[in-house]
Amino acid sequence: MLPGSADASLPDPALGLSGLRVWLAFVGLAGIGGLLLGQMELAALVALAGVFAVAQAADLNPRWNVPHMALGWVTPAGGILMFASLVVALLQWDRTGTARTLAVAVAGAGGVMSLASAWRPFAAWLARWLFRAPHASRTMRLAARMVLIGLFFCIPGHFAFVALTESNTLPKGSLIGLGSLWSGLIGLTLLALGSVGFLVRRDLRATLDRLGLQPLRAPHLAAIVFGVIVLFGLNAGAESLERAFFPSAWASDQRVNELLVGELSRYETLVLGLSAGVGEELALRGALQPILGLVPTSLVFAALHVQYSWLGMGVILLLGLTLGWIRQRTSTTTAIAVHALYDIVAVFTMRPPGS
Repeated sequence: MLPGSADASLPDPALGLSGLRVWLAFVGLAGIGGLLLGQMELAALVALAGVFAVAQAADLNPRWNVPHMALGWVTPAGGILMFASLVVALLQWDRTGTARTLAVAVAGAGGVMSLASAWRPFAAWLARWLFRAPHASRTMRLAARMVLIGLFFCIPGHFAFVALTESNTLPKGSLIGLGSLWSGLIGLTLLALGSVGFLVRRDLRATLDRLGLQPLRAPHLAAIVFGVIVLFGLNAGAESLERAFFPSAWASDQRVNELLVGELSRYETLVLGLSAGVGEELALRGALQPILGLVPTSLVFAALHVQYSWLGMGVILLLGLTLGWIRQRTSTTTAIAVHALYDIVAVFTMRPPGS
């Protein structure tokens, strides 16, 4: 999500201006379309992609610093609003005790840290620390704010989901549908493209190279088969241990799986594989991992799966580490194929015969 050491301004200085015009069209069409269709996730992700594109342009040319500063409030304000909403929801939770106290405290801290990240010196220090870089660019500061918010979201987000489950206010049927799957795919793809400066800092070829998207070759096919087998082995082993020693956590994770994918059609299952495989891998393993590192990126990946128990999120961490290792050894394209195939086969094997 930031210029690497090999980056330089592209030889055509007009690319930034023409690229920003294209991004304005992206934000207008996909963002407004998401709002009209009730897909708030799509609208938010597209807006963030546009903010990244402006930050990339400001890193290249100071003339774009004013628009960047005008949009600089979006991420901190969004974090404050999200954590404030979590605090309100958690305070209405019927359960009392350590869990609710911890969740409220972390949500409050997340709001404070979101506010602090609006202060440029703090955001710059955070970016230098997270990305091990001597200089914090505008894009780096924006990426650091998002990583910070994502990590603080883990604990209160998890308990807020538990509260919704216990209150029986979740909608009937699958929690994800075709609209949300396509929204996630489009939104995360645009976020990945915007974060690496597509059409602003990089042309198409440079963007594909930065994201690690390479043609699949014969050795990659073997890596895909190996990766899917390893993911299934890790998940099966962890599930057996969880069922034997932590049955309540196992039962909770099984209910979550049923809520998420229990009623998806075959077509929706295929779209699920594309949405998670392409969208998540492009944004995390493609854009973020090269500058944040394997382990921290896997922690962010696990922290975003707050619907699962702490053991379930531990399994997600292991899966993320495996996908990240595959990305390092081969390419993001291979990691996408492994993730997508694993999700599709996993959902189909959950179904009872004849469903």
